[in-house]
Amino acid sequence: MGAPVAVAVPADLVGAPASAPPPAPEPAPASEPGPAVSNGTVDAASLNDAIPELTAQLKRGTAAIYRNGRFAGIDGDVATFVLDNAPTRDRAERGRDEVERALSDRLGRTVTLRLVEESQVAGDVGSPAATPAPVVDDRSEETIDLDDLVPADVTTSVVDKLAAHFPGATMMDEEAP
Repeated sequence: MGAPVAVAVPADLVGAPASAPPPAPEPAPASEPGPAVSNGTVDAASLNDAIPELTAQLKRGTAAIYRNGRFAGIDGDVATFVLDNAPTRDRAERGRDEVERALSDRLGRTVTLRLVEESQVAGDVGSPAATPAPVVDDRSEETIDLDDLVPADVTTSVVDKLAAHFPGATMMDEEAP
């Protein structure tokens, strides 16, 4: 046997009975709902504002997929999440449980995700596909006076124009095979 070892005992345990259980750790405070909840209501805009915080809690691959989507709305306990296309939606499906847990924790209630692709919500009011930017063709208003046009220089060959742009260049004839 070796030499006796000194053990430091906290002062609050000195004199405590040996059978006393250690003090229970204090429970972690419940996560408070973030900005996605205001006055007990949740809307798509507030959920979209919360995407960066939400994806910070997810695994890297899942976060990368969900970071590029958007919430189109929430109806009861079903949140509709829009992704670019079917392959992205299919990849998002693999991490859906993780996102539902994080979203449910954030909102303090069970939430189910409905994953859709952008083309499925194209007719929804407020979606980017439903309100395309107007196309403005300024050329249709422009009047061209044919007398102002300058004739093209057809007297100079392309080879001569290249030689003029590269002074000192030597022109070589192509050798016949």
